[in-house]
Amino acid sequence: MNLGIDIDGVMTNFEAFGTEYAARWQYFHKMPIIYKPFYKLYYAFGFSRHPDTASMSTDEKNIFEQFYKEILYEYTQNCPVRSTWPEVLQSLKENGHKIFIVTKRYTAYSWLSNTEEKKQAVKDFLQKSNITYDAISFPDENSNKLEECVKHNLDILLDDDPSVLDEISSYKRITPICFHAGYNEYYRFKNRVRSPYEFKAFIDNL
Repeated sequence: MNLGIDIDGVMTNFEAFGTEYAARWQYFHKMPIIYKPFYKLYYAFGFSRHPDTASMSTDEKNIFEQFYKEILYEYTQNCPVRSTWPEVLQSLKENGHKIFIVTKRYTAYSWLSNTEEKKQAVKDFLQKSNITYDAISFPDENSNKLEECVKHNLDILLDDDPSVLDEISSYKRITPICFHAGYNEYYRFKNRVRSPYEFKAFIDNL
């Protein structure tokens, strides 16, 4: 089968990293420490949606933008893949499956000057992490993943983003699988896994 797999929140534990980093940031900036299952960066500021920065004071806006810049840098440089992903992906390939990485992670490398450099940074991260794959797909920042999944004739997409999974669910030829996180636990998806090996067991049993 052709297996599509996301990186952030699936291969990496973005939620745990973000929650810890946000608490540290809040502490040192003398802000209330807010716990919310970490998915969107603005959650750290108590917002449920992206705030209108035009309505912020200059100091608030500067702190908000600095937080975005710093956490994305720290995350992309220091958050590792979950430890069993390399062996699970290698085993899946040995069993005849093809691995397609489908990710928008490149958009996080805001300090790099062009899109190709950003995409190469993602490939370098995967290589450093010993992640085996057959192809990688980079959907445009404002586009959906469904087009890429269809283009590569994927059978499965493993993702953590409820909006992506809902979109994939509308296309009957691709099976969406939700990688569990605190920010998606209240969404009802038929297929849900909590670890790389649980994903492998799901694929083995198809």
